[in-house]
Amino acid sequence: MKIWLTLILCSLIGFGQLSAQEGKATLSGYVKDADSGEELIGATIVVDSTSIGAATNIYGFYSLTLDKGKYRLIVSYIGYQAQVIEVDLQESETMTLELGTGASEMNEIVVKSGKDDDVMMQDAGVGTTKINIKKLETLPVFFGEKDILKSIQLLPGISAASEGSTGLTVRGGKPDQNLILLDEAVVYNPSHFLGFFSVFNSDALKDLTIYNG
Repeated sequence: MKIWLTLILCSLIGFGQLSAQEGKATLSGYVKDADSGEELIGATIVVDSTSIGAATNIYGFYSLTLDKGKYRLIVSYIGYQAQVIEVDLQESETMTLELGTGASEMNEIVVKSGKDDDVMMQDAGVGTTKINIKKLETLPVFFGEKDILKSIQLLPGISAASEGSTGLTVRGGKPDQNLILLDEAVVYNPSHFLGFFSVFNSDALKDLTIYNG
């Protein structure tokens, strides 16, 4: 009797989960620049008048799972004109969304810094270097593979932790004292293959900013 009860209970649970899944559908795809076709990282897709939504990842890909039905979605990205689309989501589907830069104009905003702000920045002594990833193609590379971490070892104040590795020492510090962020997310292990290669794909990155204060 206990065996039958267990089987019936499991069947009911499985049926409930299946019913819940059948009532949902997933809309996924890419958000791109309408002119260049470049994927937009961090673009948002939000259901109108709600807090339900999703953001594109580093590849410009989004995925939004909703109850089946009709929705009004707002697609937006900083510096681009927001787009409103209406979808009748009855089953999972893919949709590529494109945003244009053209339309809306904003009033000019003037930001002024006072004397106190200037002094604080001087005391901090932060050195900032911004690198265009495309320029890395002109540098000699190990095994013909572009490597961001090895390329920045050529900058003043930065050197390799050991010969041939991607580990960095900045102004005499240690490799574990560096903070590496990818789209504001901390990267705890920036290398692989015994430290000879970094985990970053230079083709998926736009630029690199280094703060070596």
